[in-house]
Amino acid sequence: MKKALLFTIMTLILLSSVFLLSSSYLRRNRQMQDFVSQGARSNDIRFVTSDIVSDYFSILNIELDEIKRGGSTVEIKFSNFSTLKNGQNYSSKLSSYENFVTTTYADLTNKNINVVNFNAKFYFYPYNSTFLVNDESFYLYFVSYKKLQETSIRIKLNESNSSVLLKTSPADEGGTNPLIKVVILDKNNLVITNKSIRLNTTKLHIPFFILFNKGSYFPTFTLNFGNKTIFNFFGPSVENNGTLYMSETKLTAYIKSLSAKYNSVNKTTILQTDATIDVS
Repeated sequence: MKKALLFTIMTLILLSSVFLLSSSYLRRNRQMQDFVSQGARSNDIRFVTSDIVSDYFSILNIELDEIKRGGSTVEIKFSNFSTLKNGQNYSSKLSSYENFVTTTYADLTNKNINVVNFNAKFYFYPYNSTFLVNDESFYLYFVSYKKLQETSIRIKLNESNSSVLLKTSPADEGGTNPLIKVVILDKNNLVITNKSIRLNTTKLHIPFFILFNKGSYFPTFTLNFGNKTIFNFFGPSVENNGTLYMSETKLTAYIKSLSAKYNSVNKTTILQTDATIDVS
């Protein structure tokens, strides 16, 4: 009788242990499933956000090549950087894409997507550089221009070198001013301008300017670096130093490559759009 009672007590203890172990396992398993589910959702949200940002740069025809550290410098390189042409209407294209993202794309991905400030402006941190693309003009503001070592740009125009009526270039100012490398090609890849000069970031310079003679009209291309005043008909004008500025009239300018090299700062580099993208 005593042996049977002892056996019964031992069996109950063992069963209790198995139950506790099973309960603990199930609880940990549920916690793991919740964690995996949350992680998968987090990855899903990151994918959707990354997809939207990738499309954003595609609409602007911008391709980031690399962000490279080398010794005491950091360089950002674009292998393709937009097209300046009357009628590009980037604002309209971005507005249409924003509408697509917040309706059709949101339904397809089963997400709530809200986009604010979806415009053709983005930033490179911590070097305080602002990129702004319009249909016929491009601005690159080096807010922390004292960190800039050099910038390089290669442009192809849809006009012929033989049609050039007039061209000008700024004078080299030497010293420790940033190095500005400019290559401008015609539609047949013939060189119109190829200059490497140093320019003061706070002065207004004679621009790289090209005037073409097409008989009945005169296309122009302008590129400048240094002080630039942005006139605003609806408010005060804005004056910026360290500005790379390009514009065209009656032609197409393909920015084939663009790079900027800075004195390195010991911080993480970030390329960030002006838009706020909220995905849930």
